[in-house]
Amino acid sequence: MLKAFLLLACVAGAWSDTPANCLYEDIRGTWTFQETERSGDSSLSCDALGPVVHTKTFTLSFPDTATDELGNEGTWTLIYNQGFEININERSYFAFSYYEGNWLEVTSFCDRTFNGWSRDRTVRNWSCFSAQKNTKSYVSPVRDQGGCGSCYAFASMANLEAQVRIATRNQRQDVFSPQDVVSCSVLAQGCMGGFDYLIAGRYAMDQGVVAEECNPYDGSDSQCDTDATCAKTYVSEYVHVGGYYGACNEELMLQALVETGPISVSFEVYDDFRNYNGGIYHHTGLKNDFNPFEITNHVVLVVGYGADEATGEKYWIVKNSWGAHWGEDGYFRIRRGTDECSLESMAVQVTIIP
Repeated sequence: MLKAFLLLACVAGAWSDTPANCLYEDIRGTWTFQETERSGDSSLSCDALGPVVHTKTFTLSFPDTATDELGNEGTWTLIYNQGFEININERSYFAFSYYEGNWLEVTSFCDRTFNGWSRDRTVRNWSCFSAQKNTKSYVSPVRDQGGCGSCYAFASMANLEAQVRIATRNQRQDVFSPQDVVSCSVLAQGCMGGFDYLIAGRYAMDQGVVAEECNPYDGSDSQCDTDATCAKTYVSEYVHVGGYYGACNEELMLQALVETGPISVSFEVYDDFRNYNGGIYHHTGLKNDFNPFEITNHVVLVVGYGADEATGEKYWIVKNSWGAHWGEDGYFRIRRGTDECSLESMAVQVTIIP
């Protein structure tokens, strides 16, 4: 009898959840909190927000680090798929994720919350708040490399462009010059190819990179003609994800992507990839009879990850350099966790000097 009663109690309790469905990747990121006066007690009702006195910015990072706009650190945790809690600066914040509808038909808006409660560590000085996720993109526009084998230069510049945007909170939105790399760098072979480790890393540290207008892209092995008066941007660190070539894997790529932002990766383009126009890419094994063997030959930028809602299949979100008309607006998704086409074999992350 007791066992049956406990089971029924647990089942009944499940219906006390909200119908929201907001997962880890939905909540992780930077949030702006609008908070009222911190003068209430535990009876405080937050049905209505009231006058906003405090505006706070919290960045929620992997796995559980919360950082405010002043660099102070605390912790955060997801509450199942219902909401999240932040503990920082001797205060605790909790709110349910926002949704509209009911159990039969619901839409979750995971970039905002219902009004929530905040109080200090002594469970005094209560306030109400609402939170909105900052959804600004830190990825530069998709570009087209044309017929030149300069993917390594485009992916390297895209890596640096994303890092500058992140480091300056989008105050700088540079677009750097791949042509400077193609025409001027002795660390690559122009339109014949190169490596992002040497360009986003060593070249950017030793020589620096310049804006697109300092050497506009022409897609050829033209003579070096970069404007010598242009300012340069440098990196302070660069490394193969995992620490050395051969150490890269899915878990380390996820950690790098979450902690530092987009990473450039190399992978092998097979003939069937050129026909991609959407969905999660799997190499089918189809080959061109006239060219049955290809080596790893393309460099792109991993900007995110996810899983298909219907099948649960994991994927990477990747920015290509074949123009915005190709694939999914210039991006593609590719199977994650299986080292598809060697994509998880040699990722590169850098630290920009903004």
